[in-house]
Amino acid sequence: MEPGLTYKSNIMKKLILILTLLSTQFLAGQVPSAFSYQGLLVDNQGNGIINKDVTLNVIISADINLTNNYYTEVHDVKTNDNGMITLNIGEGTPLQGAVSDIDWLLSVPYISINYDLNDGSGEQSLGTSQFNAVPFCFSSKYIICQDGPPGSTGAIGPQGSQGLQGPSGLTGQAGLPGPQGPPGDAILPLLDTPPITAIEGTIYMDNGTNRSDALPGFRYFDGNNWIDL
Repeated sequence: MEPGLTYKSNIMKKLILILTLLSTQFLAGQVPSAFSYQGLLVDNQGNGIINKDVTLNVIISADINLTNNYYTEVHDVKTNDNGMITLNIGEGTPLQGAVSDIDWLLSVPYISINYDLNDGSGEQSLGTSQFNAVPFCFSSKYIICQDGPPGSTGAIGPQGSQGLQGPSGLTGQAGLPGPQGPPGDAILPLLDTPPITAIEGTIYMDNGTNRSDALPGFRYFDGNNWIDL
């Protein structure tokens, strides 16, 4: 998470200024050099101080006592119709040092903000607070990334359990009919010419010689008569 800062100060009008770190600005092709703060300026009734000129003095230091300051700058801003102010720390008028002088790896710096409402009351301090975390975008410029040597091949792991059976596939297209096979042995007895001695209750195959329609077919002998089937 990027750090957030909240300050309270009892002054003549009991103004409360809340500054919240919103986002870090990225400059294409360069290491980022600024980060955005937005604040709400209200009176003791909670009403926004609108359209008010404010001068802000920003100090970023290595210690809470501000004895080892990295960077100091000043901003002249104006509250909007809701009492909001916005400034990009790192893009103000430098008074001491540069943003690039801040050592984000040595320790977590402190930030102190003073303000002046330009109403004759002079500059007021909002106190000093430590960043909750170092913005990654600033510390990343010290990091050099490169591929390390390939590691050794690991041992083959045990065989996993058999997975679930997948759904049945679609029915395939019917194949072409095969060639006709040779005729099989006759199941029914053939009726020879001239007729053989028939057995009662037997069905015979006839080549048409003995049938009344002269067509191949079946004949049945009931013991006395032949019946064409």
